[in-house]
Amino acid sequence: MTAPHAPGTFERNTLRPRPWPRFVDYLIAVAATAVALLLRAAFDPWVGADYPLGFLLGAVGVAMWFGGIRAAVLSVVVGSLKKKVPIA
Repeated sequence: MTAPHAPGTFERNTLRPRPWPRFVDYLIAVAATAVALLLRAAFDPWVGADYPLGFLLGAVGVAMWFGGIRAAVLSVVVGSLKKKVPIA
């Protein structure tokens, strides 16, 4: 019995359709980053200067889950610009 395609690959038509337009992915990424920055500001008295980008990890995860790699990169860029930390 042969597989219809090579093992470890997928056919393009087997992917589930997108439930919303592409720009919503980027809105989710920016919103998740904004929430992470607000949470970081709220917890600043307890966290202090330690872990300046710790809260942004969750925002990147949410952006990646809902929007894929492009939305996650947008979340990284927006968070880095706000915290004034170089990306590389």
